[in-house]
Amino acid sequence: MSAHHEEPVNPGPAASTLSMPAPVVSLRRIAGLVALIASALALTGYSNPAQLVQSYLPAFLLWFGVSIGCLSMLMIQHQSGGHWGILLRRLFEAGARTIYFMPLFFIPILLGMANLYSWADPVRIAADHHLEEIVHKKGAYLNVPFFTGRAIFYFLFWALMARTLTSWSWKYDETGDREYAEKMRRMSGWGLLAQALVITFAGVDWGMSLDPHWFSTIWGILFMVGQALSAWCLCIMLMSRLYTHAPFTRVATSTLFHDLGKFLFAFVMLWGYVNLSQFLIIWSGNLPEETTWYLHRSVGGWRQLTYLLVGLHFFLPFFTLLSAGLKKNAGRLAVVAGLLFALRYVDLFWNIAPIFKHEHFSVHPFDLLMPVAVGGAWLYLFARQLEKAPLLVKHDPQVQEMEELAAHAH
Repeated sequence: MSAHHEEPVNPGPAASTLSMPAPVVSLRRIAGLVALIASALALTGYSNPAQLVQSYLPAFLLWFGVSIGCLSMLMIQHQSGGHWGILLRRLFEAGARTIYFMPLFFIPILLGMANLYSWADPVRIAADHHLEEIVHKKGAYLNVPFFTGRAIFYFLFWALMARTLTSWSWKYDETGDREYAEKMRRMSGWGLLAQALVITFAGVDWGMSLDPHWFSTIWGILFMVGQALSAWCLCIMLMSRLYTHAPFTRVATSTLFHDLGKFLFAFVMLWGYVNLSQFLIIWSGNLPEETTWYLHRSVGGWRQLTYLLVGLHFFLPFFTLLSAGLKKNAGRLAVVAGLLFALRYVDLFWNIAPIFKHEHFSVHPFDLLMPVAVGGAWLYLFARQLEKAPLLVKHDPQVQEMEELAAHAH
């Protein structure tokens, strides 16, 4: 995919000429070091490829989800407007551009498909008559060449969307021509519809097909909500460090963080709603091929992990974020966002790991190492992308409004 080796037209100031706040520089350096160390440790698991790739998948889905969540939030911002989006647009754009590198992160999944997807392992198919029957019925869709081809299409779509929106955004910075803002708005309209379809298919391919016996009509929206929530949490944590540095000192106020907190509250509510909806549909249907999925997560240590997710991923942030004072406090809001981001990985682990070890709950050291290794690499790439353009957009009329509001607040 050659697109990610090229710069968008007229990208503005080169990275070397931009003055980046200290938190961005520190993030790039620390993340790069963490990625190197954690990846070196992960290589010690080469002798156990099955466990290695099974631990890698939820880590990949977490950080890949941040990339896609940033792209989705970028399009939502172009459609909806609002001061909050001006503040976060460069973060969304940088996060979306990390999708250029995601095909490289996807290679271990392709190499370890037989250890992940039972329908891709001839040995397991031959040993399981029921699986053989399912693969025979779904073989036109569940096969390695088509799976790989679909993944290539997904990445091409996401890279094209990220590249085009970023290119027009930087062009708008350079020229001040409102036509570029209108182009981004129009593209984001149909782009969000296409995004919903592509995410749904990718979620089914990479997550739901881990258990070809099971299916859920809500799985796609679960992926979308989780990705948006992950991206939002990360951006809040970063903004809590950046808002005291130029250029955000000109525009950031407690009111803006209040808006970010309200969005976080909304995503927590939506996450709880779609998870409850999936459970209620399966519970009321009471079909063996559906209920087994929840039964595996209601025994042993998996039951306790379920309660942990319900309590910490929903009820705790729900009641905490009811406080207007907390939402206006950047540091406290960042703590809530950080807890939720960690629980995003726990949620993915809860969805994926029981497929491989449903008989008993266990956490392998690689389950803890992989999200750190992938996260370090992702954050390094994100910081590098963030350094390619000024952190605050130019020419947008809302910037002047925000500057006036901030000056009045001070």
